[in-house]
Amino acid sequence: MSSPFTYNDTPIASHFPGNDQPLMQTNFISIQDIIGVDHVSFDEGPSTNQGMHNQVTYSMLYPNADPNLPLPPVVPANSQGISYVENDSVGNINQWFVNPTANYLVSCVKAFGVFQATSNNANVTPLNSYNINTPITKPGPSNVATYAITLKANVVSGNNVLVFINTSNNVGATYTFSGGLLTIVCTSNIPIISFMILQA
Repeated sequence: MSSPFTYNDTPIASHFPGNDQPLMQTNFISIQDIIGVDHVSFDEGPSTNQGMHNQVTYSMLYPNADPNLPLPPVVPANSQGISYVENDSVGNINQWFVNPTANYLVSCVKAFGVFQATSNNANVTPLNSYNINTPITKPGPSNVATYAITLKANVVSGNNVLVFINTSNNVGATYTFSGGLLTIVCTSNIPIISFMILQA
């Protein structure tokens, strides 16, 4: 298997130290380089942070696999678990976790938000949100509590999503979803509205 990091099989018992010194130096440079991938390296930042992760980058286990059949790695034994990336059911790369019991999609939550309904046609700034464009717009007549929520680009694939909506005071709400646009219609302008969009 090729690698961008050079590594030599050294020291060798029959060699003089001078033979192995440049090979060992190359190995140590490669060790620093490989530690520097996703980590705070030996000579970066405060010494207390060195060796810690900046991020974790995964490579695909099965890049040519059927996206409708996520394939876990070898099922771990006993109390072990494995985190990895693979295609989800719509063909997007997603993070999975497998343990001896089952294979889990780490998060199928694609977007959510909480906002206060308004009685006029002004745009609405969410109280909290994730993966939506702001502000939320309120098209149509002021007496119709309709809210248009546009997801950020490529958050979901297609329209096969699951939407949860909760309103304060048990105010009724319906929704439609198409082309990354969630439209919520409430029977009143009073409530605080929460929504969550899932896709596996």
